[in-house]
Amino acid sequence: MYEKEEERLRTMKEDYDELDIPVERLDAAIQRGVMKAKQPAHPKWKPWLISISMAAILILSLLTAIRVSPAVASYVSILPGMDKIIERISTDKGLMDAVNHNYIQEIGVTDEYDGLKITVDSIIVDKQQMKVFYSFEGTPRKEDLQIIPSLQTMDGNDLEVSSGFSTINLEDGKGDSEVTFYFDEPQREKELKLLLTLKPEKHALMFPLKLDPVAYEKQKKSYPVNKTIEVGGQNITFKNITTYPLRTEIEVEFDPDNTKKVFTFEDLRIVNEQGEVWSGIKNGITAHGENDKRTFYLESNYFQNPDHLYLTFSSIRALDKDQLLIKIDPKTGVLLQGPPDHAMYDVKLTKSEVIYKVNMDSELRYELTSRIRNAKGEDIYGGSTSTYSEEGADVHEVSIRYEREKLVPGPIILEISDYPMVIKKNVKLKIK
Repeated sequence: MYEKEEERLRTMKEDYDELDIPVERLDAAIQRGVMKAKQPAHPKWKPWLISISMAAILILSLLTAIRVSPAVASYVSILPGMDKIIERISTDKGLMDAVNHNYIQEIGVTDEYDGLKITVDSIIVDKQQMKVFYSFEGTPRKEDLQIIPSLQTMDGNDLEVSSGFSTINLEDGKGDSEVTFYFDEPQREKELKLLLTLKPEKHALMFPLKLDPVAYEKQKKSYPVNKTIEVGGQNITFKNITTYPLRTEIEVEFDPDNTKKVFTFEDLRIVNEQGEVWSGIKNGITAHGENDKRTFYLESNYFQNPDHLYLTFSSIRALDKDQLLIKIDPKTGVLLQGPPDHAMYDVKLTKSEVIYKVNMDSELRYELTSRIRNAKGEDIYGGSTSTYSEEGADVHEVSIRYEREKLVPGPIILEISDYPMVIKKNVKLKIK
């Protein structure tokens, strides 16, 4: 029944075994990958092209997991579409480890409408979030069809959750996708309704999900840290580290008397005594919170039991607090105030957009600005931000839509939420 999935994996494995790659090149590539691991600041999907090396890493991760994990191989042969799920999660060590330890629940519920049949295949859920994997087949009448996910209790009350999901892509009448729900409060319901609303029809397909909140209520590992370190004159306190089956959260406090706004850590990660690394989330929410208290998310090592664990990083991104605002004259488009190093330049103003260029390391992916306001401090964001760059280029062009009718006398103000100003320092904190 599942010959197709098994044959695809067998063919990929045979091709992989035949690759003639010198060991020293593999070692060098792995080392470069570890040293260059970067953490995006926002969970927005962007059209970055995946490099050949990244694709190679994904395939190596997938095939290695299948080769050494009987549990994963068993799931691939038993659950329909499991090979697709593994492809989707293969860049996240924590999720692969969860599947390897049987931490995935088969659903197998189907609903259909207007020529499109959708099946919820499996879910992975813990106290904080739930990943839902679903597949679809058919020929919908609307070419611009969108699927909007949501969750409800069985009595029809909407759950307060945020979500991240990918668009559907039908190929030969078939496709697959996923959605991640982030719970605002610990999930305690034993049954939920997943709604996949088809737009523009506004028709909702419903899928009942049976959960076991008792099973994951206590599934976490906590490590009190309470250590303050200084980087470039900025005091940073690591409070607690909590590991759940699907991700690890690191609670951080920044001294309010710091002279700089610390945006993020470039390579925050957890390392065990063998040098194995758990790094930042690749696809999903990477951080939460504002100002001086924030939580950063890494891959989970919940199912591992190392003798020692260390929290490490080698650099942060930060900017002086008196340089966090960008001011533009709405009449002339002239940059009145901006960062001193000219990383941002060529500012243009149209009737509906602010456009600028920024010099950025091609390895980094983040939004330079988060808010756009008028001179009164009122929000004038127009609902979309786009970033464009040619492959491999260090120059990125950013376009931010704004509501021109909300302008008042005075400058347009952009607030910097991240910036390529790097402070380096090697830090290693023992947490276990």
